Amino acid sequence: MSGYYRDGVWVSAVVGGPPESTEGVERAVADAVKRVESGTSTARKEMKELLGRFPSLKQDRPNHPLLALAGLFAKEVLG
Repeated sequence: MSGYYRDGVWVSAVVGGPPESTEGVERAVADAVKRVESGTSTARKEMKELLGRFPSLKQDRPNHPLLALAGLFAKEVLG
């Protein structure tokens, strides 16, 4: 069974559902990075929102779209 956890609850993935647009995901991540860099949001909030909105971001892959935001998140948490 495929799916993912959202707020501690297992959510089954819908097979044959509409695929997430790679361009749309990348645009959403770029917008999130801009908001964090401008100080209008936090990396933690943006990361949580993006992972909830785009479950495909939970999969590991080369050149992951969240790399830039992950760097900001690490600075926020460790700094």
